[in-house]
Amino acid sequence: MQVSILSGPSGSGKSHHVQEMVKAYLADGQTGRVFSADHYFHGVRERYRGVDFSRIATRHRPEVYHFEPELIAAAHAQCGLAFVQALIGTNLDHLIVDNTNIWIGEKAPYYAAAQWFAADVEIIRLNTPLHICIERNIHDVPIELIEAMWHNHNARNDRGFFRETLPWWKEIRV
Repeated sequence: MQVSILSGPSGSGKSHHVQEMVKAYLADGQTGRVFSADHYFHGVRERYRGVDFSRIATRHRPEVYHFEPELIAAAHAQCGLAFVQALIGTNLDHLIVDNTNIWIGEKAPYYAAAQWFAADVEIIRLNTPLHICIERNIHDVPIELIEAMWHNHNARNDRGFFRETLPWWKEIRV
C-alpha cells in the first residue's frame, strides 16, 4: 500500500494535486481513498471512511461547505480514525491524506501509522508562492493565518532542513 500525505498551506493547490494523482491512479487501475478534514465540513460526518477515488475523479463535492472552527479537532479526529481503519481493514492500493499538514504534530501520526502497517509512505510538499495561496483562498481562511502557515511550512532549521519535517521522512517537493 502506498500512502501520500500532502503538506501545504490553504490555497497551495493540495486538492487540485489530489485530483491529478487520483486520475493517474485510476488510469493505472489502482484503488484508493482520500482522507480530508474538509469532508467533515461538507457534511460527511456519520460512518466516514474516506472518499473513494471514483468520487474524487468526478469532482463530486457536496455544494455546502460550512467551516466551524470549534469543530476542527473533531474533523481531524474523524479523518485520522478513518485513515487508520483503512490501513487495518482494506486492500486498497493507495491512501491520500489531503490536509494542510504543516506542523510535525499533524504529519507524524499519519506517517507513523502508515509505517506501522508497512505502507510505503511519502510526504508531498507543495511549494506554492504566498501570494497565490492568498488568491486561492476559497475557505475564507484569514490572510494572517495563511501567512503564518506559509512561513511555518517554509521555515528551515540551522542545518537547512525544513523545520516541520523530520530529515529521514521521504519527502517529494512539487
